[in-house]
Amino acid sequence: MTAKSFRPEKFRYISDLRIQYYCEYRLLLKLKLGSQPSELSRMGTQLHNQIIDDGLEQKTVNWTFRIILFLAVLVLTFLLILW
Repeated sequence: MTAKSFRPEKFRYISDLRIQYYCEYRLLLKLKLGSQPSELSRMGTQLHNQIIDDGLEQKTVNWTFRIILFLAVLVLTFLLILW
């Protein structure tokens, strides 16, 4: 397939303009083949998702601990006032 016989889509993404500025051949390959993530890219995505999931779990535990601590202080204060 030559460059003349290749007909790109009617619309392009803005990021394609950045790629075109960077490398014309890279843009041509992206338009011909599409975006196919490599094995390293998929591995990086999994690592990022794992970090995000771990962070959300820590935040949940942290909020649970704070709520329990607040309730314990509230109960102790109430008991000291009534004593």
